[in-house]
Amino acid sequence: MSDGKQRGGGILFLLSLSLSGCGNGSSDRPLPTVPGALLLAVIGAERIDLTWGDSLDEAGYVVERSPDGLTWMPIASLPADTTAYAALGLAPATTWWFRIQAWNGEGAVFSNAPSAPTLARAWDSTWNPAPVPRAEHSAVYDPNGANPRMVVFGGNDDMLTYLDTTVALDLSVAPNLATWTSLATGSALTPPARRAHSAVYDPNAGNPRMVVFGGEDGTFSLEDVWVLDLTTEEWTSPGVTGAPGPRAGHTAAYDPNGGNPRMLVYGGLDLDLGLVLGDVWALSLGGATPFTWTTLYAFPGATSPTDPAPRYFHAAYHDPNPGGQSRMIVFGGNDEGDGGTLLNSEAWSFSLSGGGWTLLVPTGTTPSDRESMSGIYDGTNQHGVIFGGLITTGTIPPFQPLDELLFLGPGTGAAWSTPATTSAPPSARYRHSAVLDPSGPRLLIFGGTDGAGSFYPDVISLQL
Repeated sequence: MSDGKQRGGGILFLLSLSLSGCGNGSSDRPLPTVPGALLLAVIGAERIDLTWGDSLDEAGYVVERSPDGLTWMPIASLPADTTAYAALGLAPATTWWFRIQAWNGEGAVFSNAPSAPTLARAWDSTWNPAPVPRAEHSAVYDPNGANPRMVVFGGNDDMLTYLDTTVALDLSVAPNLATWTSLATGSALTPPARRAHSAVYDPNAGNPRMVVFGGEDGTFSLEDVWVLDLTTEEWTSPGVTGAPGPRAGHTAAYDPNGGNPRMLVYGGLDLDLGLVLGDVWALSLGGATPFTWTTLYAFPGATSPTDPAPRYFHAAYHDPNPGGQSRMIVFGGNDEGDGGTLLNSEAWSFSLSGGGWTLLVPTGTTPSDRESMSGIYDGTNQHGVIFGGLITTGTIPPFQPLDELLFLGPGTGAAWSTPATTSAPPSARYRHSAVLDPSGPRLLIFGGTDGAGSFYPDVISLQL
């Protein structure tokens, strides 16, 4: 197996010999020992994690992949002493073989070559529906120890009644066995009913909470902050320093920020003034001055001619950007006709260290202009996941709801893709919610409307 005839990683090994001038038997260094048993763990539809025992005397490793166990292709070159690797971007519902090549100047040896199938990327609509349909609500994923759940607050129902209730869906059981539970029914305080607000999950050093900001109550835009203690199920309205101004249809994202967590808020619409907003704010959730608002970007600013136009009903998520600096990704939204159309399909990156905007130019097919879609970051596979929304072909309605699934990524790159699924997507919708259940990993879509009188109580999950 080390005679240079193997495909893939052997090419890298021979190149290493050629460049180093080694491999002629002049060294007393022994061949590496065979890597310890290679084990595979399937992590969803497009990722398999590899672990193996460290060799002795290796200069490095090459990870090789095969679609049939016969034809091998190198996919990664790793330094000595590495014992783990994540194979990303694999085709779903496909069996893959892997092996590890340990090499040094004297030659190469290979591990065993196990195989494993990735899972199918399929929608699951067997979840029990919520008691009340909702749109323009907020939802977060709560690990809740060994009993994970999706927590939902506010929104409006199919009678356009604004809601102030909080419910949770059990995610620890099979979808058809999952039940809905009302939360905070005994809380002394409850946020006023609202919709088009935002919420983030804050682990809060073992005292998890849901933090809610803004929205609109049917008359005014709101700028209040509410906190739901997910252990005691009590709502509180904390004292807040500073104010970003009332808004609805904005986005919020949780930023761990190196141990100084904060809630990032971008854009939105001030209904009272009829003003579309383009600023970025951060609400501190820890540290010496919790619940303090700080401006990260003011609009208009010195760089505003080259920055995104103000917008609302866009999608945004925090991207830790492995290998780079963390950022907030923003996609689409309603910019009130900037550039000639109501909606847009721009993808922007906002640096969370430098505070500047960068217009992304992803490869692949650019999606159509849209608003009111959901957007989350899939950390397992290192890309954004966009679903649904509303499109129009001109500056005047009618609008059309979408059932389209999009990926943006992965990692530090930017590429659009429309992944295939093995089952029918949810009904076309917008102003729904989406959360990531990392244990799957899976995407959970809840509620929303089709704009033609239907409001959805359903939950649909997608294997990621």
